[in-house]
Amino acid sequence: MRGLFLVLFSAAMTVAVAGCGGGAFEVVPAGGSVQFNGAPVPSGSITLVPLAAAGAAATGKDVGKPAKAELKADGTFELSTYGQFDGAVPGRHRVIYEGPEGEEAGEEEEAAEGETETADPNARKARKTAKPKTALQVKEGTEVEVKSGSENRFVIELVEGPAMEEEPVE
Repeated sequence: MRGLFLVLFSAAMTVAVAGCGGGAFEVVPAGGSVQFNGAPVPSGSITLVPLAAAGAAATGKDVGKPAKAELKADGTFELSTYGQFDGAVPGRHRVIYEGPEGEEAGEEEEAAEGETETADPNARKARKTAKPKTALQVKEGTEVEVKSGSENRFVIELVEGPAMEEEPVE
């Protein structure tokens, strides 16, 4: 009987402690889609950074944790703050887009027909694409408002940013 009590007590304490570890701020489900010229953007990530309400910045009051999401192949996303797909903190947010990691502007071309992999490596380097890559970015000043009790589905439109200069590949 005592063993059963200890097992039940331990289980109850585990549940109670697990429930206390939640985030400091309320979050509500939020997500949407990212587009460029009306077409879905299939890769990259979106971050929503909470903006200070009037006076909060002056008092040093924390306004919440940023929410982040990886884009799916169809350009959609579901935001996560404390746990997977739990949403974002209610309030105004600045939107940040980051292109996919490891995306290289100058990818190596396939070997020409009849050329072997051991052909002149300098010739292969010279064929790497050398044109500048255009960066996609969120239009400057783009903000969204996450609201409690609302659907919170956002369409984020990207614009062309300045061309990124490539460094020579060694």
